[in-house]
Amino acid sequence: MASQSRPLLEPIREEFSEALATLEKVLVLGSNRGTDSTVRISLLNSVIVALVSTAEESLKDLFKAYLEVIEQNIGQHRLLPGPLQNSNLDSGIAILRVHIKENRSTAAALALQFAQCVNGGAPYVLFKDELTNNRGNFRSGQVTTIAKNVGLTEFWQQLSDAVEILDLTGEADLAVRTSDVIRRWNEVYDERDTIVHRISQANGWAEGRIRDAMSLFKIVINRVTVCLSMSADSLIEQHRIRIGLRSSETREAP
Repeated sequence: MASQSRPLLEPIREEFSEALATLEKVLVLGSNRGTDSTVRISLLNSVIVALVSTAEESLKDLFKAYLEVIEQNIGQHRLLPGPLQNSNLDSGIAILRVHIKENRSTAAALALQFAQCVNGGAPYVLFKDELTNNRGNFRSGQVTTIAKNVGLTEFWQQLSDAVEILDLTGEADLAVRTSDVIRRWNEVYDERDTIVHRISQANGWAEGRIRDAMSLFKIVINRVTVCLSMSADSLIEQHRIRIGLRSSETREAP
């Protein structure tokens, strides 16, 4: 059976790869020894900042696309995985509170949407913006939080259970490998934050280290795409089997 999620997820991954190709050109300029040293450092630092920002946008889009494909293919809120149901209800409450305080003209319509989710039927909405709100960053802990919001546990471990992560880290043990990927991911964030908030203290990563960061982020985005696609397709298939069994039982009932 053709994947239901790939058509939504793959374009996001491809767009990230295209953005990396553009950043590669900037990196080449920043590595040119003929360029003024101050300009060169600025270019190299800009690659790190842009890399993180682009990855954050792609991650948010991937998680939202994951929710969209689930919403399209699982017809009732009560048939969603329990953790996703609970997170979605919590998100609806949070959004409703904001609307009641700031924009009561839309609160009534939102309350109706929320009530439909509580009732468990169809149609329903997943509050995607709230579920995927990264609270200003996508450090490893925030990725874990959003993954849990959409019903996925041990997400970094799933992500790291792949040959490309093994090749990257050289760690055969999955737990050690996962910790290594998380450490590398957060180190890029540490450097980005230093550049943005304390530029005078920035170490000024050399070209090689920036290339390593770009490779890491590409692998992680690829793995997130694969993990989300596999999860979505599995949930949809389980839903179809469950609905099929129910239909069969109905037909066979005396």
